[in-house]
Amino acid sequence: MAPRPSAGPPQAGRDPLGGSDTVLGVREAQILEADVERHLQHLRVDRRLATRTLALYEDALRRLHAFAVDAKLAVRDVQVAHVRRWAATLHGQGLAPRSIALILSAWRGFYRWLGQDGLWRRDSDAKPIG
Repeated sequence: MAPRPSAGPPQAGRDPLGGSDTVLGVREAQILEADVERHLQHLRVDRRLATRTLALYEDALRRLHAFAVDAKLAVRDVQVAHVRRWAATLHGQGLAPRSIALILSAWRGFYRWLGQDGLWRRDSDAKPIG
């Protein structure tokens, strides 16, 4: 995935999907990048989403990663409280409610896909996204 500029990540100017400058390290960034690439491939091939929709989902996943890095979390460790706080941050940045809903939908779909692929397990007490 080529880096895509966006106005939303909490720390603009940093490539949120890779490099050793991330808090979580190279291994976690590589795992996330592979997960995101496979998920986008699934959306492109299996679900046949439009190019624009794929670009929006990719941007949403980059935002998720940037928020997780800022919180010093692995993406697979994100919880409901984090998502609520990040949604409030997006609102504070001036995003429209529909834009925030699209981002949350992309995040929810990503976690659902990870779970179906056996890469993430949702605990009943600690689900990441409602």
